Amino acid sequence: WLERSQAPAWHAALAKVSVRAELNRQPGTAFVVALEDGKAYLVTSAHVVEGDSTPQIDFVAAPQRSYPCTEGNVQTVATHGLHALAILVVNNPPAGLRVLPPPIVPQPGRGDSVTVAGYPAPIGEFTVSETTIGAFSGGDLVLNFETGTGYSGGPVMRNNSLVGLVFGTEGRFGLAVQAAEVRTYLEGQGISWVTRQPLVSEGAKPPLGELQAQADNG
Repeated sequence: WLERSQAPAWHAALAKVSVRAELNRQPGTAFVVALEDGKAYLVTSAHVVEGDSTPQIDFVAAPQRSYPCTEGNVQTVATHGLHALAILVVNNPPAGLRVLPPPIVPQPGRGDSVTVAGYPAPIGEFTVSETTIGAFSGGDLVLNFETGTGYSGGPVMRNNSLVGLVFGTEGRFGLAVQAAEVRTYLEGQGISWVTRQPLVSEGAKPPLGELQAQADNG
């Protein structure tokens, strides 16, 4: 863990996701992909929030309190398996949040150095680890690092840009959905993955109307 002044800016896009205690499940991880109209939009693995439509969010950028959120969209776990993704919406998020940089670097290759971030159990604290890409399996990233409970939903970063989203582990290796799949999912839900707050003077309506209506209706 780095001192906040030394930490990369993208750390401020990360959050812990906690479900109801009766589900008896460790928290997972999520990251911010859009900030619009007083709402923060985050993406995580669907199995992190399965069974709880209003999980609690603890942002790295504002650790003093938890924020309630609603599910904007959840892919069906039964259909997509552990690949399934979910969108979470937080109203009136804290100042200081950042949007995680979208994927802009070339496709990662075997042996590339990457950074994995999340809230691994039993530590439960924000943790950043360095590893490498060991292989590709059916399009997924296989990491030379065991991304156990708590890392699911967390980012895999290379050169401060997203290359994957952790969804599980197998043996001593971590598994991650590639960033292109995450982007496709967000675009399908009308989310514009941008790294700045759109200006009101730009005049364009945010591309989140349908998703916002879903969130407002619970």
